[in-house]
Amino acid sequence: MNMDHIINDILRLLASETRVSDLVDNYIRFLEEEVNPKQLNEYRVRLESNEHERGAKSEAVVYHFLKSKVEQIKVYETLNKGGVDFASQTDDSKFFVEVTHIDNDSVSEMSGLENELSSGTSARAYSKIGPILYGAVEHKASQMAGYECPTILVIACSHEHAGSLLNTIDTEWLLVGKNIIQMTGFREEGGFTSVNNVTTLENSCFLRYNAGWESAHRDISAILLFDVSGASAFVLGILHPHPKHEFLPEVLPSTPFVRLKKWPPTSDKLEIEWVKYENNELVVIPIPEPERLWYD
Repeated sequence: MNMDHIINDILRLLASETRVSDLVDNYIRFLEEEVNPKQLNEYRVRLESNEHERGAKSEAVVYHFLKSKVEQIKVYETLNKGGVDFASQTDDSKFFVEVTHIDNDSVSEMSGLENELSSGTSARAYSKIGPILYGAVEHKASQMAGYECPTILVIACSHEHAGSLLNTIDTEWLLVGKNIIQMTGFREEGGFTSVNNVTTLENSCFLRYNAGWESAHRDISAILLFDVSGASAFVLGILHPHPKHEFLPEVLPSTPFVRLKKWPPTSDKLEIEWVKYENNELVVIPIPEPERLWYD
């Protein structure tokens, strides 16, 4: 991001008057037309619950996101049967969306980052939250099974340090698993002959290896990671390499997605790339930046 973009974002942030609470009000008005009174009341109960409040607010943010992208959104979940949250329709395609919010206390415990912003500048070490992200995928997989069109799982996080915990590296690791650095061929005169990134596929949401490459959670076509903050949200995506129903990124043209270059891999190397739909075509982008969804 260049300096002009940074300055423009700061000015827009200072000028913005729309907050998550405003999106919640808009979402409630949408639900008043879409669902029965019991279902609307259930949403209000979640809003007032300490345990489920942030999840309910994230649902409103995702509705705002989808509304800006597609022609039609319907609530798909019912009180009696459950199901995913939304059915989204464009002129050419239909897809379903399920929203989940990861617990801030669990994020703090695993990362070592308190859910607050410190004053001034400081540097601190923290741990990745791959197991929490993978757990969200595992938990929702069965709920998203059985649909006859693409499905998207949205994993939202409203932790104050979500920007550091849901960046491009974390997104890539959720696809291919936690990376470690392997150094081989140590020479007495110094240095190594080979330095590589290696993965054991630990916490990979879609990939397995058992005497050959296999794919997992094929009912989930794509994943969106949402960093939900005060006046905007930041969005990054993952494409399943071998889904039951392929999701086409042109439906969300401003969202960058990471994907495997080839499935199945022809060697023991996993090659990834970031893509984005620009000028009516899917292009590879060398330096991905999250899509910023402004609330106003």
